[in-house]
Amino acid sequence: MSFVWLDDKESAKVEDYFVERFGMDREKFADFAMFQKGDYINILALDAREAAQELDPSDAGLPLAKLTHSKTLKPVTRGVQVFCNEATSNVVEIEPADLKGLIEGRSVESGDLKGFVILKMGGCAVGVGLAREGRLLSQFPKAMTHHLDLRNGGEIL
Repeated sequence: MSFVWLDDKESAKVEDYFVERFGMDREKFADFAMFQKGDYINILALDAREAAQELDPSDAGLPLAKLTHSKTLKPVTRGVQVFCNEATSNVVEIEPADLKGLIEGRSVESGDLKGFVILKMGGCAVGVGLAREGRLLSQFPKAMTHHLDLRNGGEIL
């Protein structure tokens, strides 16, 4: 399997999404190349691009976004956690109790926001939420949370 590198125009669309939706600094993307693996857009440090050619694409890069059925972008939790701490727009600062509720499948208030948001706790990106109809829904992948047992006073932190 070979890499399907995004050209400058395709990469710019992904950058535009993160810059316009989440207030990311465009310079953040300057040292990264993007490639598509299935429905996912992964980023990889430019310095590692040549070395990555020896790898299977499934072993390289950081998933940053997923192409939805409607061909729009959805931010990916792991990519947001690593790459989006500087996000300033469409960000929801949550408390540990809210994070616990989201992981357990409950919704929390989102105010007037709509669409995908970056969840932060203590200023650090912890994941992705979906805001609609005044509620915030978890977008944490089940594979990331299925092992957590937060009943009976279990703690996240």
